[in-house]
Amino acid sequence: MPLLHLAFSTGKQCYLPVLHPFLAGRLWFVPWTPATPMQLNRFNIPEPVYRPAEICKPQWLDIIITPLLGFDQQCHRLGMGGGFYDRTLARLRTASRPDRALLVGVAHDIQQCEQLTVAPWDIPLHHIITPRCHYCCESHKKRFSNAG
Repeated sequence: MPLLHLAFSTGKQCYLPVLHPFLAGRLWFVPWTPATPMQLNRFNIPEPVYRPAEICKPQWLDIIITPLLGFDQQCHRLGMGGGFYDRTLARLRTASRPDRALLVGVAHDIQQCEQLTVAPWDIPLHHIITPRCHYCCESHKKRFSNAG
């Protein structure tokens, strides 16, 4: 929540994931402000109350910050096992928008694993940020090497 409030206070448009009501295992993203009413989903996770017209597809977002249980230095992510983010973000692999969403994982240093087993459907992150380190996936270093 502190990161959301900081982003909002600096003029950023913020979106939070909500469980897709029709496609099992997928997420939608909807707008969030500090005044947005929240409700518990079926996993008892708070999510914004929204109208269908407010839905934002992941390929329209600039940055998606994902939760994780573990990660490795190659920016592979170990999630909760439901595949929600992998299924939702799979469309980004073929998205026609060249500047598709930047995928960032936020973790504690202790969550780092030596190496994760990766399945073909696993979506790697572009960056992982911990209190001590910033990991940048090799395939995305060129993309950001000229960024100031």
